[in-house]
Amino acid sequence: MGDRIHSNKNEAAKALVHLLNRPESLDCLIALPPSGLMGGYLRAIKKASGITAVVTDKPENILERIRFYDIDSRPIEKKLTPKEKKLYLREIKKDITYFCTSYQRANLQVDISGLYQDQAARKVKEAVEELDGKLMQQARSEQTGWS
Repeated sequence: MGDRIHSNKNEAAKALVHLLNRPESLDCLIALPPSGLMGGYLRAIKKASGITAVVTDKPENILERIRFYDIDSRPIEKKLTPKEKKLYLREIKKDITYFCTSYQRANLQVDISGLYQDQAARKVKEAVEELDGKLMQQARSEQTGWS
């Protein structure tokens, strides 16, 4: 099964390269899994220009947003038991610890703790726009020789 997962990630990374090479991808947002700044995904992102942002939140908030799907990607209504919540929370914390070093590769990190979806989206958009403005100003300064 591990080989199949690895193969699927490689195929997804190839699809990401294809997507990023399209002209319309110059002004887009692409959400990736936590492993998005590792392996094949990272190689694809390094080839493209753009801003990478990691969206972070508290483990308890992530747990509240978990949704389950069947094999055909149809949503499943599932109420977690206290024991299941504890197990999922532990796994979320382990994932955050595992992936946090790869998150340092991003241009910016945006913490959305305690925000509703629209507030979180606005915060990410504003952070990206702010960084983009700084990068554009830096590029203009370098072109004119001003610092």
